Amino acid sequence: MKTKRSDITDKQRKDLGACEHDNVNYKALEALNELLFKKLEYKDFKVIEHLRIEALNLRNDIVLLQRDNQDKQAEIDHYKKAVREIGPQYAAALNKSEKQFQKLLTEERARVSEAIKNQKQKCQKLN
Repeated sequence: MKTKRSDITDKQRKDLGACEHDNVNYKALEALNELLFKKLEYKDFKVIEHLRIEALNLRNDIVLLQRDNQDKQAEIDHYKKAVREIGPQYAAALNKSEKQFQKLLTEERARVSEAIKNQKQKCQKLN
């Protein structure tokens, strides 16, 4: 068996399909591919076809999930924008409601205080 480059002749390289750098050329790879193709049985083709279909289905699922993710992200962005726009309006309305509540509470306390004072005066008149 020859192992040195200098021992390998051009005829041997040509027969094996190797170039001067001792790499296999495309012609030899094609011959090997044809040989492997002939060795495969029909059931292997079914398995390969099944795997190919599964790979396509997975690819389609990934594409659909990416689209769904983009749609969900667009929806999230829409709601974030709405919150940014409505947030200050909500805060202003809340502050206004709180001021009105405080005003009504003050008025009610004054009214209750006046009513208590009137009741005390009536009680004093009766005694």
